[in-house]
Formats: sequence, structure tokens, C-alpha cells
Amino acid sequence: MRSREEFFAAYLKTRSTPNDDVFWAYEEMRKILERSAGDAIDVTLALIDACETDEQLCYVAAGPVEDLLCAHAEIAFPIFANASRGSPKVRFTLRSVILEESDEVYPQWKALLVEYGLWEAWHAE
Repeated sequence: MRSREEFFAAYLKTRSTPNDDVFWAYEEMRKILERSAGDAIDVTLALIDACETDEQLCYVAAGPVEDLLCAHAEIAFPIFANASRGSPKVRFTLRSVILEESDEVYPQWKALLVEYGLWEAWHAE
């Protein structure tokens, strides 16, 4: 059985080294996302905390965070928004998410970015 640290390290490597040695972690994250929104949120927040670079945070934003915000907005957004209040990493990750105006959570997400003064920076990119 692999540790959480091994899982996170392998998952983050799937971005730059998508090979069989680490692909198991990507598949495991997909299973977690499909199985339980609550578990997926908890794992994703811990994964964000484990990230060491902005590039890793962007990878998590484009993967599990976007998936959770689109599929489980009513559960996921309040938790991520609350976590962002005490975590620059979570704020950066939410800033790195790409949502469409048609996404249910878009108005709350935009309001949060505006509140933190991050909307202009995101919108400019």
C-alpha cells in the first residue's frame, strides 16, 4: 500500500512524466473523484497543500479542482472558498481554474477572485 505522500508525488509527476510508473496515481484520482465528492475535496485540498510550485498548483487547478467545481459546485465551492481564506495555495489554485460563464459556479468563483483582487490578473492572461 502506498502512502499519501507517494500518491501525491506520483500524481504531480503525471503532468510532466505521463508513463506507467506514475499513471496509477492519475487513475486513482479519477476513481476518488467518481466515488465521493467529499473524499475528493479532502484529497484535493491535501494535494494542493503538497504542491511545491505554481506549475503543480495549475495542474491541480486544471484537473481535480475544475472537475469538482463543475460536477459538485454546491458542495465543493463553499469548501474551497473557505479554505482559500487561510491558504495562499488554494487562492492561487482557484485563480488558475478556467471556467465558462455558463458554469453554475462561475458567478461565485468570479466574486471570490474579485474579492481577493485576483480577477484582473486572471482576466488579463
